[in-house]
Amino acid sequence: MQNDVFSKLVKESIGAFYDPEGIIEWPETLSLGKAWMGDDLLSTYGTGFADELTAEQKMTLSQAELVHLFSYTHHGEQDIVDVANKYMYMPRFEPYANYLFYMLTEENSHRYIFNRFCTAYYEGMFPNELAPHDFECENKFLEALVAFIKNFIVEEIVLYYNRRIENNKLLPDVVRQICALHNTDESRHLVAGRQIIQALLADVRDTASPDEISRAVGHISSYTLLAILDLYNPRAYAKAGLLKPGKWVRQLSRSKERQALHRKMVNIPSRFLNGIGFIQGHILDHLPRMEASA
Repeated sequence: MQNDVFSKLVKESIGAFYDPEGIIEWPETLSLGKAWMGDDLLSTYGTGFADELTAEQKMTLSQAELVHLFSYTHHGEQDIVDVANKYMYMPRFEPYANYLFYMLTEENSHRYIFNRFCTAYYEGMFPNELAPHDFECENKFLEALVAFIKNFIVEEIVLYYNRRIENNKLLPDVVRQICALHNTDESRHLVAGRQIIQALLADVRDTASPDEISRAVGHISSYTLLAILDLYNPRAYAKAGLLKPGKWVRQLSRSKERQALHRKMVNIPSRFLNGIGFIQGHILDHLPRMEASA
């Protein structure tokens, strides 16, 4: 059954092969007088802080935060590429190697497209400021499982934004095209990721101790929170002319309204990890004590 899934994914990827430069209709310029992302996706959304912004500041913030989102996605896909390259030729991953090859091609095309947008219409990508958060243990099945789950979670966070951008007809066509293409490709990647995660979990249950698994769950929960908090970028607030951008990061990310939204962003991966029996409850409910109380 699993081989059938991956054979189907390979055929779909071959049929959808494209030139990353030619697949998008790139305008010569993109208006700075128009929002690039909807208000509902701004990091101020749902809070009283949104009322403190002028219409011009919201528009400028929408442009900066879209560039940050595309940069965030570009950097996240580098992690996905690194994980796939690390594991795809190991014997355990032989059933998935052919599809991972095509997935790597698509991820590199995405990275080209996101960088192309940021350099063509803005001042380039924002740097990657998410600190390395590696998980190491003696059980290599568990180590691999954690790596694939972390990639899966970041992909779902990005698609939370992409799906809404694609469907917002008020946004520039090029932005919606990029998000639509990304959504289509990532739908295949997520199917593959779920299959690989479930296979690795079966290996882990046979080989890892409860304490090792508990530590892995805590690590994934901590990483999920860091990945969400990385969406609040002081550079974006500075671009919008907001004073003390670091203060905006702290106030927004800690607001009750935004914390509720954080949970919503990762509801899909949380439900999946519950369904396969890897966690109980929400993924953000498993933070190590010091982080949960921060």
